[in-house]
Amino acid sequence: MKIRFRILTLVCVLIFSLSGCAVISSSNNRSPEQEKNLNETISIYDKDENLITDIEHFGSITQTDDGFIYSKLSSNSTNQFYVMEYFHYIFSTDEHKRLGTIENWVYEATYDSFCKNNHTYMLITTGNAYNFDETENYLYDIDLLNNTMTGVMLENATSPYNSMTFFNDRVFIVTPGREMCFVSSYDIGDKSVSELREYYFDPDTNSGETIRHISSDDQCLYLLRLYMEGENQAKMYIDVFDLNLAHISSLDVTTEITANTLESEDKNNELRQLVSHFDVNNNFIYYENFSITRALFEIQNINLTDTEQVQSKQVFEASPALYKALSTSANNELSIFYEAYQNKIFVMDSVTRQINENSFYVKGLNYRITYMTYDSQGNALLFLDYIDPDSFETMPSKIYFVNISEIKNSIVDSSE
Repeated sequence: MKIRFRILTLVCVLIFSLSGCAVISSSNNRSPEQEKNLNETISIYDKDENLITDIEHFGSITQTDDGFIYSKLSSNSTNQFYVMEYFHYIFSTDEHKRLGTIENWVYEATYDSFCKNNHTYMLITTGNAYNFDETENYLYDIDLLNNTMTGVMLENATSPYNSMTFFNDRVFIVTPGREMCFVSSYDIGDKSVSELREYYFDPDTNSGETIRHISSDDQCLYLLRLYMEGENQAKMYIDVFDLNLAHISSLDVTTEITANTLESEDKNNELRQLVSHFDVNNNFIYYENFSITRALFEIQNINLTDTEQVQSKQVFEASPALYKALSTSANNELSIFYEAYQNKIFVMDSVTRQINENSFYVKGLNYRITYMTYDSQGNALLFLDYIDPDSFETMPSKIYFVNISEIKNSIVDSSE
């Protein structure tokens, strides 16, 4: 996919600001004509190379259980502020349904969107991409049956880096800032947001605690908590809560998360990084930050109140190229991972405790997997880019819509 200058700049500013580093301001000098060309046309195929549809889009594509949601930069956008149009594509009817428009669009936290009861929930930032004091953060509730979208402002969110999960018929949201971090809940009935917990971190002394991410299953809510007592004393915990939000236990997972960090002096720094994925699935724990640390490990009896009895083991050594495919479901028995540009896909069944390694290739072996999502029925969207290893020539990106069962040990039209 095209590299999005605006989004990359936002991420850089975000990382520096939350880590207490100085930020050099950036300016957007693109002309209006350049802005109009930022949309990208991309084709979606089935596994037999049959064209399903073409879309013109900007930014992200979020899978649903009946299709996907995509955004497109409106012609009303300026070189300062984006107007983003959202659409819902339905595979069975080959329809593109318009959902709505977001003014002054800045960023979408694609790593945490999910679907529940024909609704898709997204975290979106609006305002000025280069000044967090001039941004607002929203939880968007998209009704897939009526093709509408409504936003609720997250009052305590001071940065675009937020995370969420679905638990006990509510959406739980973590909104971290430079000093304060809040855990809130969204009532899907009356569409109200309530603050539940708050955490304080002192950036001057590098001490305190903050929540890096959130996960859940049918019984428990899990908060990934960073605790620091100084510059070089970072620890990571999983705080476990029951259905009534009563605290059950706090598990120190510092060793498990940093097990694959090559240099010991890097471990403390890696623990402090922003976290893109944190998933608790039937005692399997997956951790992925925006840097290079990946960890997949299993904890025996994660909900024990006596943490001294907890034992863990690494599932396999996770390389920095490993990424978790985004699931439409907040809770899924299958966890799918891929190695970027390696075309390796790992399907983990949290019930049978088995992991299968598979490969997926399309015509032209230089097409490489760069992103992946899947729905509750095991249908996947695979995003592939082409780069010639000798000439560095690129070709149009492609998306493939296939079922996980068709991916297993399959090579699709690898004649070249």
